[in-house]
Amino acid sequence: MVNRKIGEKKLSEESEPDPWTLFLNAMRAPMTRDRYKTRVTKFFNFIGIRGKTLEQKRASLQKKEKTMRVKNSS
Repeated sequence: MVNRKIGEKKLSEESEPDPWTLFLNAMRAPMTRDRYKTRVTKFFNFIGIRGKTLEQKRASLQKKEKTMRVKNSS
């Protein structure tokens, strides 16, 4: 099995990287990536997404979106 490094995470070839990681890695300039993370964090704070880190907030939003999708499909 071959491991490759994508962004800050190590992934095996069998697993797929999440969309967030793919999106961040599409930005070539580290400064652009950092500024985007700062802006997304401010947006999450504004809409009331809870979590200490950006990754926790992203996961919280993803979980909330899944529950909303289930509610709307019933």
